[in-house]
Amino acid sequence: MKIIKRLILLLSLSSLFLTPAKTNAWTETDEPVVENIIPSVHSTSLPYSWGITKGSDGNYYTVSYSGYLFKTTSNFNYLDTYGSYGSQDGMFREPYAIAFSEYNDFIYVSDSGNQRIQVFDMGGNFQFKWGTSGSGDGQFNGLRGITVDQNGNVYVADRYNNRIQKFDDEGNFLAKWGTSGTGDGQLSQPYGLNIDKDSRLIVTEVGNDRIHIFDLDGNFIARFGSLGSGDGQFNNPYSVVSDNVGNIYVSENGNSRVQKFDSSGSFITKWNATGDDFGFINAPTGMMIDNGHIFVCEQGYKLILEFDLNGNFIKRYGSLSKSVGGFDFNTSVAVDSAGYIYSAEHNNYRVQKFSPAGEFIKTWGEYGSGNGQFNYPRSVSLDLLGNLLVADFSNHRIQKFNNNGDFLSSFGTYGTGDGQFRQPIDMAVDSDGNIYVVEFQNRRIQKFDSEGNFILKWGASGSGDGQFVYPYGIDVDSQNNLYIVDSGNYRIQKFDSSGNFLSKWGGYGTGDGQFDSPSDVYTDSSDNVYIIDRRSNNRIQKFTSNGEYILGWGGTGQLGNEFLDAIGISGFDNKIIVADSNNNRIQVLVFDKTAPAITVNDNYQENGISYLTGTATDDYTPVLLVQYQMEDGEWVNCEAVDGAFDELEEEFICTLGELPVGDYQIFLRSTDSRTNTNGDATVEGNGELVEYTYSLLPETGSFTLVFQITTLLFMLGKIIRSVERCTDIKDQNVEKDHKAAE
Repeated sequence: MKIIKRLILLLSLSSLFLTPAKTNAWTETDEPVVENIIPSVHSTSLPYSWGITKGSDGNYYTVSYSGYLFKTTSNFNYLDTYGSYGSQDGMFREPYAIAFSEYNDFIYVSDSGNQRIQVFDMGGNFQFKWGTSGSGDGQFNGLRGITVDQNGNVYVADRYNNRIQKFDDEGNFLAKWGTSGTGDGQLSQPYGLNIDKDSRLIVTEVGNDRIHIFDLDGNFIARFGSLGSGDGQFNNPYSVVSDNVGNIYVSENGNSRVQKFDSSGSFITKWNATGDDFGFINAPTGMMIDNGHIFVCEQGYKLILEFDLNGNFIKRYGSLSKSVGGFDFNTSVAVDSAGYIYSAEHNNYRVQKFSPAGEFIKTWGEYGSGNGQFNYPRSVSLDLLGNLLVADFSNHRIQKFNNNGDFLSSFGTYGTGDGQFRQPIDMAVDSDGNIYVVEFQNRRIQKFDSEGNFILKWGASGSGDGQFVYPYGIDVDSQNNLYIVDSGNYRIQKFDSSGNFLSKWGGYGTGDGQFDSPSDVYTDSSDNVYIIDRRSNNRIQKFTSNGEYILGWGGTGQLGNEFLDAIGISGFDNKIIVADSNNNRIQVLVFDKTAPAITVNDNYQENGISYLTGTATDDYTPVLLVQYQMEDGEWVNCEAVDGAFDELEEEFICTLGELPVGDYQIFLRSTDSRTNTNGDATVEGNGELVEYTYSLLPETGSFTLVFQITTLLFMLGKIIRSVERCTDIKDQNVEKDHKAAE
């Protein structure tokens, strides 16, 4: 009874404070915020890096064959991404090499797919360009390496024209040399370029598997090397650099190694072992020497490898792509009813499972064609029993596993017949358990029952209704309607569950509702449709089920809510899960629908002015504003203790002014940077605000409510104990009376 009495007392006192209930100011046009990134410690991703250079700002600049220019610190901490896949100014198609010019502080990029040189400042701002496809002066056919001399002149390896071209710093043609052949001064597919300390131009030849040396006017000096794997021999020598004493370093893509020579071409040493858990150099491309170390672009592992100049391994930079919990081109995500996340990795031949918090749980799969093995797994989906379906792309089949990764069954073989596949790329499951499979090469959709028995098919190659060019993703809405990403036609097609065409939307472009290589689709519980829009757009677009544009967000990069060729998308509740493929990570995005929580900390009076203090906290977005209202008056802004509202947690102080003795009902509300705010006290539902009663006592005019509660608790405690003591004494007297009566 004693405990119950005290609990009742405390509960009655706690009614003086009301816990805030929050309203949702979030709307359908607000983009989500990042809740989590998997892996949680994400290193800078360097996908398909082909060339690297250092700017005068001390930062490193790397070009990716996928179409990006990355800017990092000298420790490869991410700073920015420039460009994307395309042919407009500042965009790239298969950029190969990069060079920095101390003459003008410009960065020169050989944009090989567009047959041109593009020039940028160190802020990534496009400056100018030159070059077109052809064999004339200033034209290119498969341009590769690029380097710049101390006067700002630019030298370009014109691969299939079998020549070197020389330009001034503004791209004006100056000279050319080289003809197809094997003799002195003749070239076969020149690739890498470097200028050594003696102003000699060193050229790697892929066609002749050798090194050529010229002066800067194109006069032949020397050559060395031949096809092979021995010391001083080459197999696809891609890149060349030289150190400050004239030693020459050559990366060989075919022999998976780096060789070191003196300035005359005499062999010194070679290496390919890294001493790292990645094992060996696999497919080296571009190189750079800085501060006595050599940095090798490792295309095979999507890394930058650092060595000393004798080949001793120092460190690797980039994605943890081969380690468990890391990724190498993860192309799909699925989420089960408990929030566990599954992801398929195209290049690691496996599926990985993560907790709802993003913690690694387990992985399964390896390269092969047996049960539980994969040959480029492309997508994952869940059936109605929670089993995982995997589209085994190059094994041309669907495999089924339980949620622990145990193999259950498979269906499909290679072919064009019913129930056969040519590169199944995605799946979806309807409310009846039927499975729909998208075939990349057969340009069609097949429908199966939950056991994999063929039901029907539709689709053919083309651009008409119900036809496809490279169909990619598929999902099902609550009405069992199907949304299919028709990537090659830059559109979305909608069908009923029997394959009848319903509608379509999209088209090529960068505007709202337009696409550039869309890859996957997800429908939420309200049948809103989310599309990953890759390449030059690198964004997600949201539509109604009828294709009406609602919202688009994203951008090219490696920060939160930025993407590099994301491919897979899924979701649950108010979250969106994205396989950010070339960033080798999963992004968990959440639509922030809650206002900041408010806690009142204290109140006090100073020089006759009353103040109220507290803390406002938001889970996702910074607190923007805290306000109070007294006696149905105006809302008045409070101040941030640190001077500005811009953090997830903010201490605030509200100046209440000079107040006469009495009790005051005060309402508090807070707004975050996404305009989520607490309710309004002037309308119905004012309990959604934080309500606080402030009492100014007549005795001193300065006692706080907290002090009053403490005093009241103490006094009531004494009363309870007194009552209990009196009760005990009374009980003892009654007992004595009973004994006396006996």
